Amino acid sequence: MSKMSWAHAELSEQASELGFENIEQAEQNGYQVAYKNGKLVLLLNPTKAQEIAHNEWLKERDSLLARVDKVWENPTQDDLLKLVDELVKFIKQGEI
Repeated sequence: MSKMSWAHAELSEQASELGFENIEQAEQNGYQVAYKNGKLVLLLNPTKAQEIAHNEWLKERDSLLARVDKVWENPTQDDLLKLVDELVKFIKQGEI
């Protein structure tokens, strides 16, 4: 097998492991072919990775805000303490 065929097979396997049908589909979803540690690999584009992370942050934020609304309707000390603990953890995640 030629080096090009071998590289294509490796990249196709990586795409499959990431849940894509082929390399092109991975590229359409923000991955790019890069050279790392002496071989070609599929890496998530940093801009796309940031976008995905931000969207996950928004989902977590919205979930916590919904919990705040729910607890606020009928607050108990235990629920408030748990909620404050989760909110503090969420805020501290932004410090990383």
